[in-house]
Amino acid sequence: MALRNVTIVVFALLLAAMAFFSCQKEEIDNSDNDGYGIQLSLHKPGRNVELTWTRTNVSNFEQYLVARSLDSLPDSPIPNNVIATLDNVDSTHFVDASFPLANKVFYKIYAKIGDRFLLSQTVSVVPDVKLLDFQTIKVIRYAPTQSLYMVSEQEAKLRRYDYVKETVEAERNLGAAFFVPMAAGDNGFGHELYYSSNQTSTITIADALTLQTKDNFSANSSVSALAAGNGFVIAATSHWSDPLAIYSRSNKSFIDGGDGSIDFDRTIGIIPGSNTSIIEADFNFINQYDLTQSGQVNFMKSANSFGGIIPQIVFSPAGSHFLPNAAGNIMDNNLNIVGILPNSNFNNFITYVFSADGKKLFAFSNVFAGVMQEFSFPDLTLLNTTDLGYLVVNAFNGEGNDILVVGRVFLTFEEQTIVDKFEF
Repeated sequence: MALRNVTIVVFALLLAAMAFFSCQKEEIDNSDNDGYGIQLSLHKPGRNVELTWTRTNVSNFEQYLVARSLDSLPDSPIPNNVIATLDNVDSTHFVDASFPLANKVFYKIYAKIGDRFLLSQTVSVVPDVKLLDFQTIKVIRYAPTQSLYMVSEQEAKLRRYDYVKETVEAERNLGAAFFVPMAAGDNGFGHELYYSSNQTSTITIADALTLQTKDNFSANSSVSALAAGNGFVIAATSHWSDPLAIYSRSNKSFIDGGDGSIDFDRTIGIIPGSNTSIIEADFNFINQYDLTQSGQVNFMKSANSFGGIIPQIVFSPAGSHFLPNAAGNIMDNNLNIVGILPNSNFNNFITYVFSADGKKLFAFSNVFAGVMQEFSFPDLTLLNTTDLGYLVVNAFNGEGNDILVVGRVFLTFEEQTIVDKFEF
């Protein structure tokens, strides 16, 4: 008795087009040489799943049938789950361009020979994505803990997902979770997650690994966005006189405030490498605040904004450029617009990711159920467009040249979270 075990790497399209996939044949018992009249294999032309099988030489051939299932396909004498038929005996090739989103998908080829069928072994495809059985409405990344922090509104839960291990490592109940601004950092007390929930003024300080509460304090008003670094917790609030509030992490006391934006729907971020320069964006304005080492607001300048809010302000690796809004505006640290991503659907970008070397810029849109566009930077030449087949929630750098895309998918009438990974 021999066991056949062949591993093949494939790229597969999920829904319209999904992600990178790994594919392997199942272990097959081929001791009965007449058991499989057809030999099936898979390979990877781009991102489609391509099936190739051996031609049958039986004279009374009628057609090939391609079977696909989310459950294992047994060696049934009657085909089930047929997705395509081919009437030409020489047609021994099929490209599946509608690969379903699932943890594993199985293929088998049948050949109708008069009143019976020849069949192939079953080949399974395992996507290089992670499906999580909960929905995510907000997610942030924190590289030092290799974590994505995900908020589920339906369950009112906060989870820490380790994107290297690809497992949920911690979770906690929030009570309610329709609006949860978050930030993570090390302010001298270890890696911490800072969050507020449901438009309250309470800011919770949690251990970034366990999500256990370490402390909390009250901001001057309801919190709409958070940032953390250099010993400070920075909150965008609805307070009329100090809508941007700077707090000391060590004693949770208010240090100073900025009087820029008053809109509740805002994002804030610290320019990489500065620790004391903050960008704030709303629907109308982009504000830059410079802080002293003690946290006093030393300087502020403003520019007009021309697009909607995105999940976070996206900075280039060196911090010399950033994208603050959905219009694709690229700004420098003098708040000048130095480029605009071409987009036929104005205000349609969801988020952006710079490559680790800063030479590429990836833009994400939810037109046609999720699209990723790859641009060169800084000249903004469109290099590639990828249909994702799911709604994008947010996207981030991963390890090395990886890009992580967190999205929403609907399977068997339930919304789930997908963590998709691309390497460039």
